[in-house]
Amino acid sequence: MIRTIPKDTKYFHYYNSNPKGIRAGDCAIRALSLALNQTWDDTLQGLTEVALKCKRSPTETATIAKYLNQKGWRKELQPKYIDGTKYTGKQFIDARLKSTVIICKIGPHHISVIYGGRFYDTWDPSDYTVGNYWWFNC
Repeated sequence: MIRTIPKDTKYFHYYNSNPKGIRAGDCAIRALSLALNQTWDDTLQGLTEVALKCKRSPTETATIAKYLNQKGWRKELQPKYIDGTKYTGKQFIDARLKSTVIICKIGPHHISVIYGGRFYDTWDPSDYTVGNYWWFNC
């Protein structure tokens, strides 16, 4: 089965750091590798080391949070409007600084990276709801 590469939009740019071009099951590794300026392999290795210490899966949110914390990233709770409604990816991008690199949970079970004001991913998650997110606390 040949998959087409989605077209770039205002909120999305196709990006896949997986060395074999795989587009499923490794979203956290792909997102973190770009945000941390690491290879896919180095990111998986780092997550795996944390996971072994915690006795969790390398791509569980708790593992990702601990790994990012070790690297100086700060976790923020799910953003909401004053009335309690939640942001879509597009709304979140429009509300944030375009130069900020953000790793976020989005949709039911996905991790993505916002880089330069767009999601860098293998598919466009920008219409889904943003959950907790991380940014570099320099």
